[in-house]
Parts: sequence; structure tokens; C-alpha cells
Amino acid sequence: MKKILTILIAILAAASISLVAVGCGGGADSDDKTPEYTVTWYDESGVVLSAQKFKEGTIPSYTYNVQDTAEWDYTFEGWATTQGGAVLSVLPAVDGEASYYAIVSRVKQKYTVTFDSKGGSAVESKTVEYGDTVDKPADPTYDGKRFVGWCTDSACQHRAEFPITVTGPVTLYASWNDKVDLKAILATLMSGYKLDPYSYIPEAMLATYSANYVNANTVKKTEEDYASFVNKSSMPSNGFGEQWHMIADNLKQSQTFFNALTRVEAISAETVAAFNNYIDNNPSDTAHYAFKHGIYDVTIDCDGDYIYYVLDFTATFPVLGEQTAQIALSMDIDSGERDVRIQLGNPNALAYKIRENGYTFALRLLGVRRAMFDVSRDASGKVTGHINEFLTASGVTDAAIGSAADFYIDGNYVTAVGNKAGGMVGFKGYICELYNKNTGKLISYEVRESISALVYNTLWFDLADVSGITSIKYDGTNFFVNNLSDKWNSAKRGITGGLKAESRRFDIEFRTQYFYAEQDGEIVEVAVKVPMLFVQEEVYDTLTKDVKGANPNVTNLAIATSATAHLSKQQSDYATLVDEFINNKTEITMEYILEFIGEKKTFN
Repeated sequence: MKKILTILIAILAAASISLVAVGCGGGADSDDKTPEYTVTWYDESGVVLSAQKFKEGTIPSYTYNVQDTAEWDYTFEGWATTQGGAVLSVLPAVDGEASYYAIVSRVKQKYTVTFDSKGGSAVESKTVEYGDTVDKPADPTYDGKRFVGWCTDSACQHRAEFPITVTGPVTLYASWNDKVDLKAILATLMSGYKLDPYSYIPEAMLATYSANYVNANTVKKTEEDYASFVNKSSMPSNGFGEQWHMIADNLKQSQTFFNALTRVEAISAETVAAFNNYIDNNPSDTAHYAFKHGIYDVTIDCDGDYIYYVLDFTATFPVLGEQTAQIALSMDIDSGERDVRIQLGNPNALAYKIRENGYTFALRLLGVRRAMFDVSRDASGKVTGHINEFLTASGVTDAAIGSAADFYIDGNYVTAVGNKAGGMVGFKGYICELYNKNTGKLISYEVRESISALVYNTLWFDLADVSGITSIKYDGTNFFVNNLSDKWNSAKRGITGGLKAESRRFDIEFRTQYFYAEQDGEIVEVAVKVPMLFVQEEVYDTLTKDVKGANPNVTNLAIATSATAHLSKQQSDYATLVDEFINNKTEITMEYILEFIGEKKTFN
């Protein structure tokens, strides 16, 4: 029994040892009493990066990567126990809660500005800190070429502006132009800037054509002059119609500007000689030369693409009085196209472009008139012109009345087409005037007046070209002819149905014509109410019969051969050119005219 008990005790003892051993091996961590502490990591600004737990006695660690910027190059120096404190050479073993702050140093980034002279002489690069500026270096040289400037792209489309503020690597590229003969280019400009708009217009069609002048003191001006019979031979005729008058008036208004070009003529030889002497002594200069010559500030400039000749001065001009003025001439070196801009005071300016076969000019005058004139001549010598005019309404700054005209000049005729019809109120009116090119005589004109679908086509003739009428009287209501006591009668259209059936087949009406006279050495304009005969085109062939039917005492009225010989020209032009004008007239706006005129020329 004792022996069995001894064996049991031994077995139990062995089992106890085994259990203790198992307990020691599998439960060591849960029984480890080593304390843990929180270590908090901060960046250099005091912002928490991370909070971590470490066992007492261990060495804490944290990896911090600081990112460089375009401006700064950052370096992580280590950890400190306070923000901005001294860097610890090693971190101590953990023995409680702890905080560590990143210590970071920084230096400005440096960048290099490289100058690519694109074949020219070398230009040393410059390395500077972020935010510093780099000034323009000395210009490089290149045999046979003229340095234009530095650009930010290799295609040299974008010019660099100095000083450059550096915020990264920069490469600048030299822009070159082939060297040009500046003297020859300036000579070309100065020999081809002149424009005489009248050179495209027949002499007889100008207000300055003295052969057509009238006596301003005796010419009939109003209907009241016809209170008694007036012989046809005493009536003014062959004046300009409303449409050509508009054209002639704009040409006349432009002359003040074109006359100002004589200022250039007066000093061009001396100023060009001064420029040429300057170029001789400064062959590598960028060709900008400004100097004083009498009352004129003269600037001559060549940028490689254009050459400019500019005068600024103060002088007295007809009508406008004393004004500050600028005349700016320029030429495209490659194409040879020339531009001229003339400004006389603030509100008055004219600009024009000369082409090989024509010109375009636009003007603004006295803050009231804006107009654009375009003329060209084809290989056969035919001249085609277009004019658009805007007149600002009195007292209204944002409203303008627009009118336009086309004109055509060939071997025998001048045709003027436009919307200066002066017709019936409420009707859209267009006019086609026909003139003798060599005499300036108004042969006839045809007017289209329309409202809704109703269209009238009326031919108009000076009474000088109407046989069968010798004298005219007007009592304020009715016309009388040939010293007859019976009033002149028109006839109804005579077509059944519609408003046109009640329209007049023919009649006499006053129409405004414009004449010119010379008084005290000046050309004056005289607007005259002139009696004219009209007939609807569709019944032109029965005019003589229709007149006789309504006026039995007028038995032989007819249109003279001097007008009928040109009737087919009148009718064919009217049939085609009015519609062409309607398509053209809105192409030019007042805004486009002002943009074309532009502003005074200035140089940086």
C-alpha cells in the first residue's frame, strides 16, 4: 500500500512539473509586465505626423520624408525634443511618454537660364536662385542677320519680356531676321505712300471740275422760283444725283487729311538723310531713330517686318483749326503693302491701305461721320468702288444713320448705285444713276421703291432731255407746262386690281440735284430742287401716247435721243447692280470702320 502511494505521488509530481512547464512556455507575453509608452512625432511646423507605442527600454524610430518644392530644397536633419530645438545625436530608450520634433533645413533652389543663339555668337548662361530676375544680356551677332530679340519658344512666336523672374529652368531662343537694306526700304516707303483718291475718278465727276460750275447767285434753288413760268433753257440741269453726291462729298471730306501729307513731302528729304547718316554710323542698331526737326517729332523704326515713318506735331488745318496731329506711314517689307494713318486732333482720323490695283481708306470726322471707301481697278481698266457711311444722329451718341453706295466706271459711263433714293415715306428705296463719264452729265436714273410685295420701277430724266416741254410753272400744288393755263395731269397705271392700279404712270416732280460754284476762291455746294420727268419702266414705250391722253395740248413729248441712246445701259445696270448692292451694303459695320482706323502709333 505504501508502495502504491509512493508511485501515485511520483506520478502526480511528474504531472505537476509538466503543467508548470507548459504554463511557462505558452503564456509568457500575457504575463510580461514591461510597460509601454506613447511617442508622438511632429513635423517642423508642429503638426502631428504619428503617435506610436513603444516598450520601455526600446529605442523609438520614425522615418520622415520632407518633399522639395520649386522654391526650396529641404534636408531632414534629425529629431529634437522641442520645436526648433537642438538635434539629438541618438534618441534615448523609452522610459515614459515622449514627443519629438523634426528639424528641417532649407535652401533656395537654383536654376539656369540658357541662351540659345541659334547659330549666332555664344551668350553665357546665368544661374540664379528661385525668384531672382535676369536682365537682357548683350545682343549676340550673326553674319548676314539682324538680331530681333529673345523668345521663349524655339519657333520664336512668343517674345521674352525682360527682366525675367526665374521660377524654374529657362531656355531662351534668339530671333533673327536677314539683314535688310534699311535705306532702300525707307526710300521705297517714302516714294509710294501718296494716295490721290481722285486719280480713280473721272475729272468730270468731281466737285473740282470747273467746266460744270454754275452761278450760285442765279441758279434756281427752291420750288418758289417756279411761281412764274421758267424757260427750260434757264433751268439748272446735269447736277449730281443724291447717290453720286454722297460719294463726292466723302471724297471732298477726305481731302483735308490727304492735303496734310504735304507736311511729309516738305521735310522727307532732310529727315531721311538724317536717318541714313544714323544707320551709316550705327550699322548694328535695331533701327529705331527718334529726333526733332523743326515743329516735328520724327520717328523712323524698322522691326524687321515693317518700317515706320511717323511725324507728331501741332499745326493749323482748314476747317479744323489748330490741332495736334500725327502722320504715320508704314510698309510691310515682304509684301510692299503700305498703310498710312493721319490724325488731326482727337476726333478726326483717316487711315488707308494702298494695294497694287487699288486702295481702301476710312475716316472719322468731327465725331459725326464714319465712312469707308474701297476702290480697285481690274486689268481692263474698269473701276469698282464701294462706300459705307454712318452719320451719328444729333444729340444721340449711340444711334447712327447708315447709307452705302457701289459705283462702276468703264470706258463711257459712271454708274452709282445705293440707298440714297429720297423716295416715298415708308418705302425701301434704291437708286441706280447713270452718268456720262467724259462730261459728268446725269443721263438718267432708275429708282426701285417697294413696300411689302409692291414694287415700283421708275425712270427719271432731266427736262433738258425731254422734247415737247419748253417751260415749267409750279403753284405749290400743281405743275403747268408750255405757258398753258391748264394744269399738267398725270395718268393712272390702269391695271385692274391692286394698289399699283392707282399709281401714276408718269409725272413731273422736284428732285434734289447738287451743283458746285466757285466763290471767293472756294468751291461751294448748291443743292437745287430740279423738276424732272419720271415714267414707270413697264409703260415707258407708251409715254408719248399716255402724256397726250392726259394733256391734249402736249402733243409731242418724247425722251431725247441723248438719253434714249443710253437707255439699255441704264436698264441693264439697274436690273443687276441694285440686287448686288443690296447683298453688299451690310458687309461693313461702323465698328469695323473704327477698327480699321485704329489708334495713334506708339513705340515701346
